[in-house]
Amino acid sequence: MNRNKKKIPLWCLTVLLSCGLVFVLFGCAAEEPPASASTPPASSAAPAAAASSSQPASSAAAQQAGGSIGFDAAIAIGLEQAGVAESDVTFSNAHLETEDGVQVYDVVIVTHDTVYKYTVHATSGDVLEAEQEVNDNFEATGGPQGDYIGVDAALQIALEHAGLNESDVTVTKARQDEDDGVIIYEIEFTSGGQDYDYDVDATTGEIIKYEVDNDD
Repeated sequence: MNRNKKKIPLWCLTVLLSCGLVFVLFGCAAEEPPASASTPPASSAAPAAAASSSQPASSAAAQQAGGSIGFDAAIAIGLEQAGVAESDVTFSNAHLETEDGVQVYDVVIVTHDTVYKYTVHATSGDVLEAEQEVNDNFEATGGPQGDYIGVDAALQIALEHAGLNESDVTVTKARQDEDDGVIIYEIEFTSGGQDYDYDVDATTGEIIKYEVDNDD
């Protein structure tokens, strides 16, 4: 018997081979790692960022280390030079300026009887100049003097009138003076943001005039 043999057309073989090749190529492409895997992790950039951010802080620290000593330190140096306790000071101040190309603090410290003035080097803290003078705003002795009640009594009269205690105020002036031929005591002090100004008769203790102003 003769059997009929069927032949597969050539074009069918070509199609089958092409489909198989496409399938193989697609499978290989799917197994390749994603391109993003080669990108360095974000955390690797952190050290560089941290290094750059630390630079301004170190620069600021260097500037502070080489800068001026500050107002408080300048006043403290003045107090030490004067040998004065801070509790005895009625006024203190310091301001920064340049003298002959050098930055200095001009320091003023005032007690009841003396005014101290110092020139302090702004960087080293060395005292370059020092002077002192009598404080004319305060009487050297506060007790009764002859027919006069004394500056201490005049201060107490002013404080009582203002309704304040001496511990509540900063006395800026307490001295004997003359006004139109009358001996008086000029009393000035500050408290609670207000300035008090009194003229007290040195003989009778009468308050001749007084003013209270806001401390601007």
